[in-house]
Amino acid sequence: MTTFLPFLASLAAAMQPAEQAPNVTHGIFYAQENGRPEISETNVIPLRTGQCYGWALRVEPEQRSVTIREVFELPAPGNWNVGNQMSAVARNARTAVTEFEAPLGEGLITHGWCVAEGDPAGPHRIRVYHGETLLHDFRFTVRADSH
Repeated sequence: MTTFLPFLASLAAAMQPAEQAPNVTHGIFYAQENGRPEISETNVIPLRTGQCYGWALRVEPEQRSVTIREVFELPAPGNWNVGNQMSAVARNARTAVTEFEAPLGEGLITHGWCVAEGDPAGPHRIRVYHGETLLHDFRFTVRADSH
């Protein structure tokens, strides 16, 4: 009987409902204009070192936090300067996976990046997940600066 009780406890834990994904009402992809805090919605980012950009998801405000997983794919190997972020970069240097806790109290989940020296131009993709639930799929182009 003693070996059966731990089995029942693990079975009960496995049967607990998974944390519910946040209810996303809107998603935008944006560029930060000239280093100022102003942002503009876009899907084209200039290939300019230091140009920052990111995504934002509007969610129903709740008094909890959720774990978000961001999968960022480049068209060619990039210069991933992930610093202190919780990111794992693939060996081919084309994909980075970042996980972070996002509070839902303000009704907004965001994350951003900046163009680094040596980053590739072309189509980019950021998929945002909660667990295995895809919350949003952002596709954008990094284009050589025309200036």
